[in-house]
Amino acid sequence: MVDSLNLTCRYRTCSDVVQNKQLSPYVVYGIEAISECDEAIVYRALKGISADRAQVEHMVNLFNQYRLPPIHLEDVVEDMNA
Repeated sequence: MVDSLNLTCRYRTCSDVVQNKQLSPYVVYGIEAISECDEAIVYRALKGISADRAQVEHMVNLFNQYRLPPIHLEDVVEDMNA
């Protein structure tokens, strides 16, 4: 992943399936900061934020609306989940 202060990007929701011995498999959602020009370029990714897709999509919408620089992704998600 690229680490830069002034990248322009957009955010999207990503998902992973989590499995453990006590529970059935379930989906957790995260956020990827991707290039506005090439969706294959992922600047930053924060996986496993929540099993609540609506919560993560709300964050993605806010980050895109306010054009959050990708360097702040982890801190802002942590603050929003506090």
